[in-house]
Amino acid sequence: RVRPWDGGWIGVATGGLGRTDRSAVRRRDRALSLLGFRELRPGLEVRPDNVRVPLREALYDLGLEAETPVFAMGTLGPAQADQSSAAACWPKP
Repeated sequence: RVRPWDGGWIGVATGGLGRTDRSAVRRRDRALSLLGFRELRPGLEVRPDNVRVPLREALYDLGLEAETPVFAMGTLGPAQADQSSAAACWPKP
């Protein structure tokens, strides 16, 4: 299910989503956690783009709100890549 990582990332923009529906927030957090996403900045969850499964569909199937943007990202800039909240969250092969 994992392929070699080329340095790209998958991002999920959660900043515009509501926080009052606790059930929806729990489903969202669970879906992101199960698929290995971590918060890079408030409202932006990321994970390395190194899996063979279609993450967008898997996130929605696990309960992420359908209006949530899920997108491919290129490599992170030097400031973001050096932060402990980015590349260091996932062990290097």
